[in-house]
Parts: sequence; structure tokens; C-alpha cells
Amino acid sequence: MYIINKSNKYKKAFTLIETLMAVVIISIVGYALLQTHSNVIHSLTLFADRMKVNEYSSILFSKISKDFHNKKRDLYEYAKEIYSINDDDLIKFLKKEEFLYKQEELYFMRLGESEDGNGLNEDLMAEFERRDENGEIIKSVEGAGISIEQITLSNDNNLSTFIYHFTYEINESK
Repeated sequence: MYIINKSNKYKKAFTLIETLMAVVIISIVGYALLQTHSNVIHSLTLFADRMKVNEYSSILFSKISKDFHNKKRDLYEYAKEIYSINDDDLIKFLKKEEFLYKQEELYFMRLGESEDGNGLNEDLMAEFERRDENGEIIKSVEGAGISIEQITLSNDNNLSTFIYHFTYEINESK
């Protein structure tokens, strides 16, 4: 658009609508950048918190015990049973973080069970018998299996980590 000044010469200028459109476009782009920045900050904070949970879990997973099941304890309570800690600053730091410990048995796989699940496979169970030099059974397995458990740790922010724990269990007779 051209504007006429006193000397009857035309001068180039922006109209009000063009100026408003430029302001709206700049506002939309600015808002999008702020949203992106906010999302990145939120993601980085969440990532840092998850990394912290994973780091602390190494302390907690070093002592697996059903005594901890469904108990919320601070890191110091878990660590003091494994490590001797005398540093007061470290003790204060460990007491700041609390975790809920859950240990659930997912599955128990019996060894020597027949394919149809009805009783024991005698051929396979023979492998679990101990015999002396005369062939007499010294010890035999009445029941053996592998227990598969899931151990989950979660903090107050509902960030959690878990491991699968496998335990071999055997009941001998004779």
C-alpha cells in the first residue's frame, strides 16, 4: 500500500492488518517454542528422576528379602543391613529417599513334571537321584523347582524399576 504525503509522493508502508498478522504469527511461533522448551525441561527432569531411581535400586537389589515386602523404607534402612556407613552426611542423604519394596511370586516351575501336568516324569526325576556305588538311592528329590519372582521398587513420584528374581528350590528325602 502506498501513502501520499504532502509533497504528493507515494511512500511504502504496512497496513494495520499486515502488522496484526505479523504479530499473530510471531506470537504463535513464540508460544510453540515455549511449549517445546517446557516439554524438553519436563522430559529431562523425568529422565533424571528415573536415573536416580535406577542408581538407588542397585543398593536395594543387592539384598533381596521377603521381609521387605510391602514396606516403605528409606535408603539408609536398606543400606545399613548390607554396608557399614559412618558418614553423617551420607546417612542424611540416604534418609531423604524412600522406596516401596514389593516382591511377588509370578510362577513356580516344577522340575520333573510330566508333559500333561499330572504327576512326575520318572525318567527326568531319575536324574535328580543320588546313588552310591552299589546303585542304591542315597537321596532323591521329592520336589524341586524354580521360583520366578518380580521385585518392584517405587518412590513417592510413582517412578519404579523392577527385576526378575529366580530361586532354585529343592526338597530332598532320605
